[in-house]
Amino acid sequence: MTSEPKLTPEEQRVYDLIKRETKSSGGIKQVLVRRHLELKDIDPKVVTQIVRKLIDMGLVEREVVNNGDKRYLCLKG
Repeated sequence: MTSEPKLTPEEQRVYDLIKRETKSSGGIKQVLVRRHLELKDIDPKVVTQIVRKLIDMGLVEREVVNNGDKRYLCLKG
C-alpha cells in the first residue's frame, strides 16, 4: 500500500492548483503558477521552491511546449 507524501498546507495548495489545471486544461504555464490569485499570499520565490520540491517528489513535471513556454503538469491523482 502506498501513501500520499506529506505536504505542508502551502505545498498542498500549490499541488492542488497544478492538479486541477492539469485536469481542466492540460497543465498551467510556469509564470501563471507564481501569479495565481489562489496563491497571492505566498511569496513567488516560495512558490518556485515548492514547485521544485513537487518535481523532486515525482508529483509534478515541468514540460516545455512548442512555443518555448514552460508549463507544469500533475503526474498523480
